[in-house]
Amino acid sequence: MPKDTHGKYHPPKGKPSDTRKEETNEELRDELDETAPIAHPNRNTNKKRDRGMPRDQEQQDEPKHGRTGRELKTETGDAIVPVRMDIIEAKDLRDKFVELAKYPADVCVSIYLGAPGWEDGAPLKSALRDARKQMEEMGIVAVIDKILEPAAWLANDTDFWRSQPRGVAIFLAPDFHALTPLPYDPGSEVHVHTSFILAPLTPMVSGEGEYFVLALSQKRARLYRGNGFNMQAVDIPDMPDGTADVIQTEEKSTGGMKHGDEDKKNAELYFREVDRTLQTAGLATSSLPLLLAGVDYELSIFRNVTKYMHVMKEELAGNYDRVPLPTLAEAAHAKVAAWFEGQWRDKVRRHLDKGTAPVTSFPQDVVRAAFEGRVAQLFLAKGVLLWGKYASAPVEPVIHDAEEPGDDCLTNQLVVQTILHGGQAIVEDREKMPVEGEMVAVLRYS
Repeated sequence: MPKDTHGKYHPPKGKPSDTRKEETNEELRDELDETAPIAHPNRNTNKKRDRGMPRDQEQQDEPKHGRTGRELKTETGDAIVPVRMDIIEAKDLRDKFVELAKYPADVCVSIYLGAPGWEDGAPLKSALRDARKQMEEMGIVAVIDKILEPAAWLANDTDFWRSQPRGVAIFLAPDFHALTPLPYDPGSEVHVHTSFILAPLTPMVSGEGEYFVLALSQKRARLYRGNGFNMQAVDIPDMPDGTADVIQTEEKSTGGMKHGDEDKKNAELYFREVDRTLQTAGLATSSLPLLLAGVDYELSIFRNVTKYMHVMKEELAGNYDRVPLPTLAEAAHAKVAAWFEGQWRDKVRRHLDKGTAPVTSFPQDVVRAAFEGRVAQLFLAKGVLLWGKYASAPVEPVIHDAEEPGDDCLTNQLVVQTILHGGQAIVEDREKMPVEGEMVAVLRYS
């Protein structure tokens, strides 16, 4: 049963007469001419009928070619068979990265789009025109429509674009069509090459370390564990359920304390119990950074009473009692990602100052080290594209500033090879690079 780009399943469509409701996609495909246009699977032919539109008027107004989900027939009256465009969820991207990096094809189209203005599909339409032009200039003509057609249908699906997060990556090849939503803006890029360009995916797959998030208030406390853009709640069975669960309800003497002082004392007692419960549950032996989320006043009290040694200075200020997990995860990652990158930048500078690990910024050395699995951390300046060829030592890498026939995108290969060998790759603004230049790598060994 086909699955649309929203992850919903739709039953296969029968003939226009609706006499074969149980036909499968394969049976329909057998009946069609191989040249019949293919529709995107986001279809709901009941929309107009739900609004009370008569069936005869519905069929009369239905365009033969239009927005995704409204195509009924080809020009010759044949039924349209949907083609599937796979969705790669953010949580699965690390596992899919290897498949994308090693996908065998003579033509691979990589499209990255940021969210602003994409509601009408115009940025994707422009990107597809750019991809078509690049392929025509490269002499690739026969497979252009086969590669681009599923994404062309997607460009007209306004519901899809309005529901997407801050960015999207689309990967197209003759027999491969996939997209992945991104929780950040990757910029706008269109690449046609012999492999997929994956450098803009580094925030999702660069091997960022794990961290904790504690969403805290006097009503409740929840612990989460994150890794990259993934986050899951940590079950703490003995976690106290708010201040009232800790403070005795019987009448007590306040010893002349003002009401505000009593509230602060109660908050301290509650947060001490939260901290004790977390320490018992495992934080006592952990060294992961802990990001606090909550109201400034309450977070300040918790900082004063906690015994955990790895609470981050950064915090998420505000009421996070009822914030959905995806919203919390996105906000938390923005803070934690900057923290990790800062840690890595400082590490590079320390290595440079003290010589505690080999560091190189020479492109030829970085290329060799990446292919040999020797890069522990890699920083690349945004916008840098190096082209050339490299097979293996002892042959030296051939590097060009502009693409020449037969060249590979070495910048992309630097990122891919570093991540495939378990290193961290960061594509960074030039002003945030740990050293001057276009790239720098900390090596595991010389």
